[in-house]
Amino acid sequence: MSRNPVSLVVVVVMVTISFAASGSERLKSTELDGVVTDLNDTRVLMAEVEAVDTKYKKFVTETDSEGTFAFLVPPGVYRIRAAREGYCESRRAPVAVTGQKSLKFSFQLIGCPTVDYKPSDDDLTNYTPRPEPSPRYHYDDVRPVTSDGLWPVVSYGKREPEGTSIRYSSLVVGTRKFPVIYTFNMLTVKADDMVYSTLDSSIHATGHVVWETDRTSQSGSAIRISFQGDKPKVNLEE
Repeated sequence: MSRNPVSLVVVVVMVTISFAASGSERLKSTELDGVVTDLNDTRVLMAEVEAVDTKYKKFVTETDSEGTFAFLVPPGVYRIRAAREGYCESRRAPVAVTGQKSLKFSFQLIGCPTVDYKPSDDDLTNYTPRPEPSPRYHYDDVRPVTSDGLWPVVSYGKREPEGTSIRYSSLVVGTRKFPVIYTFNMLTVKADDMVYSTLDSSIHATGHVVWETDRTSQSGSAIRISFQGDKPKVNLEE
């Protein structure tokens, strides 16, 4: 489902709790680290980065003066997002943490108001919706939901149903175009255009395709992703 941008209101489970865990618990913990930038690739300081597990336990930290963050979480499935006041949140699909030493994430924040309202012309105390809301990424949680509790998330600018499929288009901010982003666990696909099939949960993405995992990155002209059970099958066209 799509979400409206919100300022994060979090119940903080201090990061120091993870670091204060016993030796055996720390050995099982995974460090989540990465960088938060804006659309100009400038590092964003004091951005909140939040990881929430399936029982709604939250681990929260804040980026430093270099826009970087790092914190420990125990094994589990986590939804991870980043936000700061004045920016729309950035999030990705749930990630399975299984005791890896570390997992790296990058977030890019788009500046936008918390609420797209403006004063009316005749009454400055009466606010009315802007005719054209500020451009931002929208998010769809799509199937399949695997036995591990994972599912894909699509970040997009425009969404159009086409029979048994959904076409997702790039986000346009001014004269700049930003890709549709498909995430599933540690898999990330970026492309200009993406079609998702509601029949078999497959996707076909075209235009400036970039396929990334935590270990590799490749580019091509098109990509197809289908599921065999819980596992995605990737076919990248050069």
